[in-house]
Amino acid sequence: AALEAERAALEAELAAAAASGQKLTSDLADADAIAVGLRDEVRNEKENVTRAQARVADLSAQLAVITEQTEAERNRAIALRDTVEQNLLNNSVENVEVTVRDDNGVVINLPSQTLFNSGRARLSAAGRTLMTRVAASLNGLDNDILVEGHTDSIPVTGDLQAIFPSNWELSVARAANTVNFLETNGGVDSNRLGALGYGQQRPVAGNDTSEGRALNRRVELVVKP
Repeated sequence: AALEAERAALEAELAAAAASGQKLTSDLADADAIAVGLRDEVRNEKENVTRAQARVADLSAQLAVITEQTEAERNRAIALRDTVEQNLLNNSVENVEVTVRDDNGVVINLPSQTLFNSGRARLSAAGRTLMTRVAASLNGLDNDILVEGHTDSIPVTGDLQAIFPSNWELSVARAANTVNFLETNGGVDSNRLGALGYGQQRPVAGNDTSEGRALNRRVELVVKP
C-alpha cells in the first residue's frame, strides 16, 4: 500500500512536471517568436535610422549649396551697389541713397522734389538734369531697370484731380515719364526698362509729419540683379 501510494505520488509529480515542461516549451516558443519580432523591429528601425541619416546628409548638402549660392548672390548685389554708387559719383550725382533690397535688387532712391514740381508728373528742369546724369551712370550696365513711383498719403486735390484722380495715377505717371526720359534722352535701351506706380501703399516713413511725407514722395530706380 505504501509503494502504491508512493507510485501514485510519483506519477502525479511526473504528470505535473510534464505539464510544466509543455508550458515552458510553449513559453519558450512564444519568447522565440517575440525575439524574432523584436529583431525584425530593430532591423527596421536601423534601416529607418539609416534612411533618416542619409536624408539629413542630403538636406545638409542642399542647404550648404543654397547658402553658398545666397552668399554669392548677396556679394554680387553688394558689388553691383558699389559700382552704381561709383558711377553716380563719377557723373556728379551726390547725396543719393543706394541700397540693396532683400531680393538683391539695387535701389537708387530719388526724392520726388528733386525731380518734379509739386503735384506734377513731368520732370522739372532740375529733374531732367539729374536724370541725364543718372542715365549716364546706368548706361554702362547691362542690368534691367525698374522705375517705381511712390507718393505720400495726402490725396490729390483741386484741378489736378482731373489729371490724376488719385495718388495711384500720379505715381504711375511719374514712373512712366521717368522711364520715357531714360529711353528718349538718356539713351537707355527700352528693353531694359519697366515702370510701376505704388501710390501711397509702400511708405518708408510715417505720413503724420512733413518730414515723413517728404521721404515717402520718391522715385526708386531698381537695378535688377
